[in-house]
Amino acid sequence: MTTPASAQQFASEVSRQKEAALQHVKGNHRFLAVSMLAGVVVGLAAWFSQRPADRDGLHLQFALALAAAVFFFACLLGRLLFPKPGAICPQCECDWNVESENNTQLWLAWRRCPGCGLDMCGDIIEGEASGEKD
Repeated sequence: MTTPASAQQFASEVSRQKEAALQHVKGNHRFLAVSMLAGVVVGLAAWFSQRPADRDGLHLQFALALAAAVFFFACLLGRLLFPKPGAICPQCECDWNVESENNTQLWLAWRRCPGCGLDMCGDIIEGEASGEKD
């Protein structure tokens, strides 16, 4: 059985990990949008680098390939620069990313840890820590 102090500590650690995971998801969405924008800008720059009379199918393929390469390179760079934060149960050290098959949205929706049953809802844990019962 956990003491109120340890329950409060677990609750703060779980909420910190949830906040880090949510920030990572938001950052990924922003980085994906920036990568797409960079690909579009490079593709348009490659397309408009030729005079209208000189543009043909091969030039279009080159512009699209260059845009796609910039997008994928930016996504790879983002993955390397901003790795997924760890999500480990503070009580049993169960890796939530592994348990959820790397689906952050899934483990963020869990109410209890699949390894030890630790309550992952901060408001419930805070209520237990202060001695309140349902």
